[in-house]
Amino acid sequence: MIADRIRGVVPHSLKVLLARALSGQNSDRFVRFVFGNAIPHYGCRISTQGADTGVPTRLLLRLYERAELAMIHRHLRPDLDAIELGGSLGVGTCQIAKRLSHRRVICVEASPSLIPALHDNLGRNGITNVTVLAKAIDYSGAPTVRFASVGAPE
Repeated sequence: MIADRIRGVVPHSLKVLLARALSGQNSDRFVRFVFGNAIPHYGCRISTQGADTGVPTRLLLRLYERAELAMIHRHLRPDLDAIELGGSLGVGTCQIAKRLSHRRVICVEASPSLIPALHDNLGRNGITNVTVLAKAIDYSGAPTVRFASVGAPE
């Protein structure tokens, strides 16, 4: 694909400059015009419905959650189950689930408004090994960490 070739040869510093200059409503409209509401990203298609301004452009340029994705690709062992804290739109969740396709992945997301987008992105990419928990970490000062409900169904 042409976009993949361009992304592969453009230096990161130039991508950052372009993203800053282009990350706005007009660039997002253009990206959505070209790709619809599912932006290609590391072998997945990510819906940006309801995402903040700039997310579609940053996804296309592979700048969205760049450090997190680098850690996933570099360090996640494919022979272990995983728990992800803070799934957001599911960009990292999709990458984790693909890498751990025969393992269990538990994704904890505290924002009830992000749960539908997370489920949508998992479904659109055929990912079935993820359990999404609508929970938040309880920082009550107890010696153990637990998850507290945040009002959305699991």
